[in-house]
Amino acid sequence: MIKRFIFLVIFIASACSRDTYTRKLYFTMGTTLEVIIPLRYTIYADSVYSIFRKLDSLFHPTAPYSDVSRINKHSGEWVHVANETADCIRKSLILSELTDGEFDITVGTVVDLWHFEEEGHYKRPSQDTIKKYRKLVNYRLIRVDGDSVFIKRGQKITLSGIAKGYALDLVKRFLKERGVNSAIVNAGGDMLVLGKKGNELWRVGIQSPWEKGVFMTLGVSDRFVATSGNYVRYVKKGDTTFTHIFNPKTGMPLEYKKLSVTVIADSGYIADGLATALSVLGRKRSFEIADRLKVGLIGMYDGDTVINEVARKYIAEK
Repeated sequence: MIKRFIFLVIFIASACSRDTYTRKLYFTMGTTLEVIIPLRYTIYADSVYSIFRKLDSLFHPTAPYSDVSRINKHSGEWVHVANETADCIRKSLILSELTDGEFDITVGTVVDLWHFEEEGHYKRPSQDTIKKYRKLVNYRLIRVDGDSVFIKRGQKITLSGIAKGYALDLVKRFLKERGVNSAIVNAGGDMLVLGKKGNELWRVGIQSPWEKGVFMTLGVSDRFVATSGNYVRYVKKGDTTFTHIFNPKTGMPLEYKKLSVTVIADSGYIADGLATALSVLGRKRSFEIADRLKVGLIGMYDGDTVINEVARKYIAEK
């Protein structure tokens, strides 16, 4: 469930507003962080970056002193972590239950075998090795008690599939507490759309997975929009091209194909985690889960575009 470099395009020129907006760019969590905020609140853009940077230091998969690394290093033991880490893990377990295990942070157990987090060090493990460690991919073995976390010996977790969405939830709370009611924060395909721009909805374009340009434009207010795809980051091993998205049920990364899944929800961690989880599933199962959870789903599966009823109300006229 390693995340992606998919971008949503923000259209801000056409909407009328008395506010003048500023755009600031940062780099964190392995991607570009874009903050569009009224000029009078510019000071809070750096604060948004600080929230992401703090969580990156806690959730980083390979940094030796991050909470995630310490949990993985001390599997089989209780590990005291930051409040944010424990909270994010709790939310990941909620998402695992909601998706019947299609989202599972213990997929890190098999992701680590491929070294996808280490550029230039990819390797394909044997099927016997994958089968051995696949047995440890089970979110039900995680325990969280206060700010302490326990995973079974041999397990490893990754928060890559939920980290940016969780960060956006914290950002929304931070901005609202300070009176900011209009802004966009875009973290490489995970987006917080706060309020409106003047009297109009923010317009967000979904990048096409098949060609350059925007495939569809959404009109959004006070929602989180997350897009996941497997056509940007991939690695070729032998005759097979593997992507960065892992299936927790098989322990294998998805093979390359043109795929893009956009989820619209009222929670950042739900939008982020579902965009990842529904990339693994086919059209039918994705729709079942999206409809059950009442979130918008726009999926592009190898030339077949599918949109559920919740998502249709967000489609903007061209």
